[in-house]
Amino acid sequence: MKNLRLRITIAILTLFLLVLACNTSVLVPTAVPLPSATPTWTLIPPATPTPQATETPEPTEVEPGATAVPTEEAFVCPGAPTTRVAVGDAARVTFTNGLPLRVRSTPLVNNSNIVAQIAEGTGFTITDGPRCAPIPNSDNSFVFWEILVESTGLTGWVAEGDNTTYFVEKLP
Repeated sequence: MKNLRLRITIAILTLFLLVLACNTSVLVPTAVPLPSATPTWTLIPPATPTPQATETPEPTEVEPGATAVPTEEAFVCPGAPTTRVAVGDAARVTFTNGLPLRVRSTPLVNNSNIVAQIAEGTGFTITDGPRCAPIPNSDNSFVFWEILVESTGLTGWVAEGDNTTYFVEKLP
């Protein structure tokens, strides 16, 4: 019994001396936050496409069943037509069905962020984008571009088009 006490005392002293000699700090694990029960949307920073000159005329209508072949530098937005414009482009609202184009305060689809509507043929400059936003209750998305209408000073976000029609076209 006496021998066992001596061994325990020596073991405790050895541990104590080791801790002092090593002068190590104790690592305390940190808690990882649990995922939120409420889903949230996160805007993904856009890829910056490299502008390239093209001599091919661009159609106003999207061909049914057409798919874009993305390159490493191409912006991809699932369920949206291939983009035909870029930041810095002079563009206008296309002549489609006579309806004006909605200008929004944010690049998201909801009725509470509509700030104005601009008529077909209205010219503007693209100042930011692209941003991909899902269309509610759909498998499709819109590609949004921030614009500046120089004639009025209006700024906001517009959708480039849907899966059948482009709403925005680059000026020649």
